[in-house]
Amino acid sequence: EDDAIFRELCLVKIKAVPEQRPEIIAIAEIFRANIKDVSNQSMIIEITGSESKIEGFIKLMEPYEIKEMARTGVTGLARGPISINEIETID
Repeated sequence: EDDAIFRELCLVKIKAVPEQRPEIIAIAEIFRANIKDVSNQSMIIEITGSESKIEGFIKLMEPYEIKEMARTGVTGLARGPISINEIETID
């Protein structure tokens, strides 16, 4: 894990009436998430980070009723100057 960077992307649509929005925005700020859409009854929030960070965010959003959610799964790249296509394969 020290030799690579791993991240996951998650979009969460939450039921959010106007009275609830300040609380939801405060939680999103703590997690460094971004509000991507706001309608009369919902919000879409984008969050990136480790799997545990995203799980923590989702747990805090559950009381607001998660309407939809899409997750990319974990993706990653090795640190340093060498890319995967530069590594010699061992036969």
